[in-house]
Amino acid sequence: MDMATERKWTWLSPGGRTKNEIDYIFGTNKFIVQDVTLDEFSETLNRVVLETSLKVAKKCKGRRDKFTQETQILLQQRRDMITKGSKNTQKFKELCKTTREHCILPVLTYGAETWVTTKAILQKLIVTQRAMERKLVGVSLRDRMTNKWLRKESKVSDIVKRIANLKWQWAGHIARKSDSWCKDLLEWRPWEHKRPVGRPQMRWKDDIRKVAGQNWMLVAQDRARWKGLKEAYTKLVEDGLR
Repeated sequence: MDMATERKWTWLSPGGRTKNEIDYIFGTNKFIVQDVTLDEFSETLNRVVLETSLKVAKKCKGRRDKFTQETQILLQQRRDMITKGSKNTQKFKELCKTTREHCILPVLTYGAETWVTTKAILQKLIVTQRAMERKLVGVSLRDRMTNKWLRKESKVSDIVKRIANLKWQWAGHIARKSDSWCKDLLEWRPWEHKRPVGRPQMRWKDDIRKVAGQNWMLVAQDRARWKGLKEAYTKLVEDGLR
């Protein structure tokens, strides 16, 4: 049968001697695969085996590595130094700091863009980070070292500033998108329902409105202006902890 060039598929035997032309493959994307290998050939089961191979190939192609190459190198260096007994050196402390910056801090703040930045949530994260910093520097609560001294020695990024930056960037990204369910959710007004009695809970955009105003979505359209307000928002979040 005559077919267009992009619809012609061939199958080569492992030795490359036999070449067969497959009649037709249904798909929404002609570039879905480049090579398909069949372990067995059966006239009745060929279609089933081929469909399975296509699905597995597509799934493996879209899968991301759990760790980047840089992270794997850092973790391996840390393991080697622990094995050699070099835990008390300055190089090991620097390596631990870098590992926390690249691995632990992103895990602690995963999805922070969608959080309601209440004082209770931020305080728990601060306590967790302080405990890690004490472990890194080599002191305990009994040593009664100040947080300022601890941060100077550990030199790690502040988790509150990181969360504030992530949320502010995400808010600007959502406001500038023309069609997004996240934006529709922020603009949704359930007029048919009534508020419960009592003080309403803090909402995700309440602290953003304090900095950019009620029309913060319009303000976010100007990238330069929105970026200039990020420092003010970070200061607002930090002041809320005092």
